[in-house]
Amino acid sequence: MSRRASAPIAVSLLAGLLAAAGSWFNWFAALDKAWYDLSIRNHTLGYPQDIVIVAIDESSLDALGAWPWDRSRHARLLERLPEARAVVFDLLFAEPQSSAIKPVNPTPDSAALSADGTLANALRIHSKALLPIFIEQQQYRGLMQEVLPIPELAAAAAALGHAHVEYEKDGIARGIYLRMGLGKAYWPHLALALADLNRDLSEDQRRTWGDVGSQGSPYQIYSAHFARLRFAGPPRTIYRFSYIDVLSGRVPAAALQDKVVYVGATATGLGDDVPTPFGAMPGVELHANAYHALRSDAFIETFSEKNTALLQGLLAFFASLLLSRLPPRTFLFATILMLLVYAAAVTALFFIGSRWVAPTPFIAALLFFYPLWSWRRIEIAMNFLRGELAELQGRPGEYAPNPEQLRESLETLVNLGLFRSAAIEAVPGDGGGALWPAVDFAGNTLRSSFSLDEKFYAIRVESDNHEDSVATLNCLLEDLPGRRDTGDDSYELVEKTIAEIYATRKVVERTRDRMNQSMARLQDVVIVSDIAGRIIFVNDSGSIYFEPGLAGKSVLALSGHIDKNIWQAIVRNVMVEGEQVYREVETGDGSLLLCQAARLHETEVSRDTLLFVFTDVTQLRALEQGKNEALAFLSHDMRSPLVSQLALIENYRRDQLPDTIQDAQAPLLDKLVFFAERSLKYSEDFLQLARAENLDQEKFQLVDLHGVVDAALAEVAGLAMQHGVRLEIVRTPEDCWAEGDAQLLERTVSNLLSNAIQHSPRDQLVTVTLQAGDRLAIAVADNGAGIDAEALPHLFKPYFRARRSSVSNSVEETRGVTEPADQQPGGHSRNYGLGLSFVHSVIERHGGQIDVQSSIGKGTCITLYLPKTELD
Repeated sequence: MSRRASAPIAVSLLAGLLAAAGSWFNWFAALDKAWYDLSIRNHTLGYPQDIVIVAIDESSLDALGAWPWDRSRHARLLERLPEARAVVFDLLFAEPQSSAIKPVNPTPDSAALSADGTLANALRIHSKALLPIFIEQQQYRGLMQEVLPIPELAAAAAALGHAHVEYEKDGIARGIYLRMGLGKAYWPHLALALADLNRDLSEDQRRTWGDVGSQGSPYQIYSAHFARLRFAGPPRTIYRFSYIDVLSGRVPAAALQDKVVYVGATATGLGDDVPTPFGAMPGVELHANAYHALRSDAFIETFSEKNTALLQGLLAFFASLLLSRLPPRTFLFATILMLLVYAAAVTALFFIGSRWVAPTPFIAALLFFYPLWSWRRIEIAMNFLRGELAELQGRPGEYAPNPEQLRESLETLVNLGLFRSAAIEAVPGDGGGALWPAVDFAGNTLRSSFSLDEKFYAIRVESDNHEDSVATLNCLLEDLPGRRDTGDDSYELVEKTIAEIYATRKVVERTRDRMNQSMARLQDVVIVSDIAGRIIFVNDSGSIYFEPGLAGKSVLALSGHIDKNIWQAIVRNVMVEGEQVYREVETGDGSLLLCQAARLHETEVSRDTLLFVFTDVTQLRALEQGKNEALAFLSHDMRSPLVSQLALIENYRRDQLPDTIQDAQAPLLDKLVFFAERSLKYSEDFLQLARAENLDQEKFQLVDLHGVVDAALAEVAGLAMQHGVRLEIVRTPEDCWAEGDAQLLERTVSNLLSNAIQHSPRDQLVTVTLQAGDRLAIAVADNGAGIDAEALPHLFKPYFRARRSSVSNSVEETRGVTEPADQQPGGHSRNYGLGLSFVHSVIERHGGQIDVQSSIGKGTCITLYLPKTELD
């Protein structure tokens, strides 16, 4: 995976780790708790109709005196609550009542019982009264102990429950532990004990919350089943009756019938005020709220710390990964929208499902991800912009010379007479003069300066025409790096870079426009298409030879102007086979065009292009045809007198008796015959060469190369016997078919055999080999003197020939070269420099190749390669 492709995953993973760690280590606890408190204040249970508080308030203290009171009063209070569903005392009775507390209105019955006994008796009679226990530390750093009611009261109570309030690290009570104790969490909370007494619990709840855990250290508090409370509302939501009003009978018994009554202190300084999300709340009211939430099964559920951290991390990872795929235009809005959606989802889960998920870790992760990913995007954009700027500034065609090149350009302009004189020289600082494009004029002299590579240069030009001088200098200096007018004075780096790219792009676009204009004005037709054949560029000549509006169409649209089969074959060869095509085609109006086509390869195949160039050769071919006709006419006129001359000489020799011909006449007749035959051979070779050069490939036919070789051997058999040279053929048994001109191919092979025979010593072997592979190969090898390496590059040029001699090996032009002894009358050589040129022309027109291997003193081997044609 590339670095760029892995970057979103890496940054998203970092955001996910931040969310998970923030959740696990509670880095954002203060924000989460503030969010929770705001939510819980708006997610109340409402007023409970069957729960009331009998408050030991200021009026009760005023009426009954200072605390503590005689416990017999609590017994009398119980007597006032016979129809209450349950009574919960949030009062500590850890020690027997002090003797300092005098009984109130003693009676004979009460005299027999102590105040504690009276209260215990009342508890037993009521049978649904609960008392609290407390777990506290004896002294500073002392042992923990459970503070229970005195045994007499504890035994009389219907149930006992702990009244511990759990404060979180910020000092706010948001929930309770349903079980707590020393060594084991066996004490139920008052709310749980009351719910169990009133049979408010389901079997599942009783089983779940009845688990007290395993035995631990007896000196350590163990707690279990923490429950976040939903409150009935702010303080005083649960209805309160004053203790003195109930005790004195001012509260009707019906108002307390079937009610759960909580008895506790609410007077300032007497009871404990517990900080809650709703503010300070008396402890007795907190316990009443706990029971209300418990029986309503209205706790706020949470995930485990591990699952919460995992959830936060995964949500932040996938959210960041999704956001990283968005374009910058929607990135900010999508981030805000995702934060709002997440906040709404957390809120909905809280209010509808009563489940709390801390929102801040996820939000913090996205707020961390947004600037981090934005920074990376800006960095990527800046790197891209810098790269594009460097590429644009370094593209070919952009004129960005150094001072030496500028100096050479100015010298050229002076030599051409555009300027009288010109000079460039480095100057310290900014030169103190005008900075280009500003100029100073002094008579016929123009002065300015420019900066290049953090150096300043002064330029001086003397000219008669100021307007031409400024225009020429503008052409030279406008594209210098750092001298482009960006039109932007922003100090922000991105904006400055973008402005410079725009300015540089203008230079590139101007260069491209010049190239396009040059291409458009070419007389040749230039067509460029993609690899799918869709035309992406066509110059102006395309509308002249074909039709206007070809851009965007398929290249096959040209089949309406060129023979369909021929054009499809050209396109197929270029597009599918990747071959280069060089072929003449004829348009519908009779124009003859030379089509050159090729596939231009790029680093990515999908970006390859097909290039088609059409050159009008109509006039050229007409001139060639005229030339060939003239040559044929001249050759015919040359052949006729030469043939007649040879016939006259032969008749003269036949009519005159040999003994009547003088000795001086015989050599003369031989010379006449030699030069006449030489001229006739030259004429014939010239005609054959012209025919080969004008070979029409469309007239090719299927040719069997076995027959070509056999015919060529038969043609040179007499010459081989005359020179005393043996011929041998080595051929493949496979079929060897090729597309071509059989007559010209036969003459090509016979020319090679003739050359090999003429340059081979007597009693030597000349071998012709025919082989079939990917291509067909015809090789002619001799054991002659060989050809010097210097002659090989010129071997197939017209009018050049190589001397084959063990003494001299050189390349020389036929014309103006004195014939060696073996080429004088009576010799055997008739090579006039056109035979191998003919061979080269024929093989080239057949799409083949020629390979020459020669060594001095060992011989020469010439191999002809031709395309193979497979028969179905």
